[in-house]
Amino acid sequence: MTDDGMNQGLSRGWRYLMKPSHWPSMHAVLGMDRARRFGEGAKYGARLFLSYASRRRFMDQLFALQEWYALFQRDPTLYFIPLRSYLDCRFSVHRRFAVCAQDLTTAYCTFGGDRCGQLAQGEALEICRQPDFSIELCRNRICAHEGFWALVLSDAQGQPLFNLSFGFIGEREVLIASIQGVRKDDASAQEAIRTITKRTHGLRPHAMLLNVFQMLCQQWGMPTLLAIDPEHQIKHRKRSGGKGFTFDYRALWQESGGAQREDGYWALPATLQERQASDIPSHKRAQYSRRYELRRAIAEELGQRWNRA
Repeated sequence: MTDDGMNQGLSRGWRYLMKPSHWPSMHAVLGMDRARRFGEGAKYGARLFLSYASRRRFMDQLFALQEWYALFQRDPTLYFIPLRSYLDCRFSVHRRFAVCAQDLTTAYCTFGGDRCGQLAQGEALEICRQPDFSIELCRNRICAHEGFWALVLSDAQGQPLFNLSFGFIGEREVLIASIQGVRKDDASAQEAIRTITKRTHGLRPHAMLLNVFQMLCQQWGMPTLLAIDPEHQIKHRKRSGGKGFTFDYRALWQESGGAQREDGYWALPATLQERQASDIPSHKRAQYSRRYELRRAIAEELGQRWNRA
């Protein structure tokens, strides 16, 4: 075979791999800098080959969701998410594309068309606001491989402190893929965390963020709330020396009433848990009472905001 014939054959083969509903070019999906790195083209080609049937189904499903399809067209790097990793490092390529499609479909049904349009445009939806913090629903800007969606807790000045990322893995199932601090080694952030913990009567900000997510799941009628085990996270984080925001995922899930299932996920209660007064030390009962009162007030505010929008 001549060189020209070989090049034409490779070109036809490449177009064949890209064929499902006009899958974007490698440079659009990876970005110009990454696409030029040594070996990236070969890895990308292998991923295209292994995902051909899955991509075809995914693109058909995505095209039916016009807000999300327009988002992916504006930002083709989003196509790399199901191609490489999504939510759970154990997912096969077929499972990743299936879960991505399910996530986008359920998000559209859960959020509604107007909210999806706002999220697709990069807007954040305020869920609740207190004097010392606010919580917003938005697209996950930290690592979309850990979920397209996020709840973000910010301080009184609007600076993000914590990010909870999640994705819908079924029509009535949602998976928390990470909870992480946004601002590390920042004295003002540490002071804001201390202030919020005091104002929420001893409830730590990441626990408050989880509580608000549980409230949202109730509002959405989402009965199955799951949380990732750290061993199965897309980005397994190791932090040392007390730097940044550190906490034990498994301890948080257990403290929140979670139990680990056989598949490795942690099943969290669909409703917020309240300790019986007899189980609370007498000197802390007033604090817990104020904490639960605050949570009920936030739940009421959240319901009003969501139903009004």
